[in-house]
Amino acid sequence: MLQEAAVNLSKDHHLNQAHIKVWALKVYAPSIKDCMLKVVIIQRMNPNTRKIGQTILFTNDLDLEALDIIDYYSLRFQIEFDFRDAKQFFGLSDFKNYKQNQLTNAVNIAFTSKLVSQILLEKYKKTLNKENLSITDLKAILKGKMCHFYFLNTSENSPDDFLNEENFLDFVKLEAVNL
Repeated sequence: MLQEAAVNLSKDHHLNQAHIKVWALKVYAPSIKDCMLKVVIIQRMNPNTRKIGQTILFTNDLDLEALDIIDYYSLRFQIEFDFRDAKQFFGLSDFKNYKQNQLTNAVNIAFTSKLVSQILLEKYKKTLNKENLSITDLKAILKGKMCHFYFLNTSENSPDDFLNEENFLDFVKLEAVNL
């Protein structure tokens, strides 16, 4: 059983180009436990070489729209980066929990920390006018903020103006990667 249909893309969709065609179809997959799959095929033709390349996306959720499948697949690398950061910076790979509740808590703490760090990172990107800051830079910024706060508490300056002080940026630059 094959139900093929060209996908109607809005005028502002990034795939709505003359050399790109998109189809969605439902196919029967006997090798995958006799199930139906929704398949989206994106075909691109290089205008210069006339070579054709295809991307094939699929899901077992037959109710998903083709554009939703494309959007979900486009998030794949961001999800992988989030897992990498949760493992590398927030202890997702370090916990030794065997009970369901402990495991759930450890995963939630790691991803909540990742989310909070992304929010803080956006704040400092705007504040410092640096678009390419990383989590390593955020760690350096927060360490610099802590050191700056400590040194300001031992002097007559106010810790509220830490971003306007040149001393703060000097502390941050000690460990920053992209500053």
